[in-house]
Amino acid sequence: MSGNREIKQCAEAFIYEGGKVLIARRAESEGVLVGYWEVVGGGVEDGESVEEAVVREACEESGLKIVCGDTFHNFSFNLTDGTPMNSYAFMCTASGITDVILNEEHDEYRWIGEEELDSVEPMTDKMRGLIKAGFKYVNINK
Repeated sequence: MSGNREIKQCAEAFIYEGGKVLIARRAESEGVLVGYWEVVGGGVEDGESVEEAVVREACEESGLKIVCGDTFHNFSFNLTDGTPMNSYAFMCTASGITDVILNEEHDEYRWIGEEELDSVEPMTDKMRGLIKAGFKYVNINK
């Protein structure tokens, strides 16, 4: 075996409403990074674009129908099994109803402002960087 693995893609939804972004806490059922806060998102399925994935994942994980805007941030990481991932973050807004209904992947959610971000724990450095980049993008494009 060569050790090379196919690079997978995932899409992250920076859902921005009323000066705040939606974050959700990973549930125990996820097994990895349990209790960590993140934006909603997930893997791109075969035959799906990254933009289609972010819309699907946001709906599955939060119950929100979203409008996908620009991509503003990306980073790479490895899953616990070593699979390399490229993650793309998209600026998103909720379309219509903004009542969050979490699926089994998360057990709590919050809408947080930029000033609250540093106090949210636990959160990976890469996720904190993604959210900071999202707020920066919003502030530059006001």
